[in-house]
Amino acid sequence: MTANYSEEELRGLQRLPKKVSNPRARWSNKPNLHPVHKQRIFQATGTTEDNRQFHFLIYQRQSLLDVLSYSCGIVYLPASGQPLTLARYNGPNHRHGDIRYKPHIH
Repeated sequence: MTANYSEEELRGLQRLPKKVSNPRARWSNKPNLHPVHKQRIFQATGTTEDNRQFHFLIYQRQSLLDVLSYSCGIVYLPASGQPLTLARYNGPNHRHGDIRYKPHIH
């Protein structure tokens, strides 16, 4: 089941200051995925003014075959329920709707 978030809640999650707990995350190759790529994942926590904590993943992926094929994003990890992608950015290696081979945001 997917939770419904208001625009205000989403903006609040996006604006929340975040601290990365593993700033030295290492790249790892993912040869079994198509396309073959490397990735690294950072773990982050955001804390509200009233000390409530929220958890996030920040990821980077890079194709090992195409320098223009990359993505990065931030994912909210609620205490219960499904992870929610707050932002995703992709490289210019493909067409996306009316966007023709330019970096784009999802």
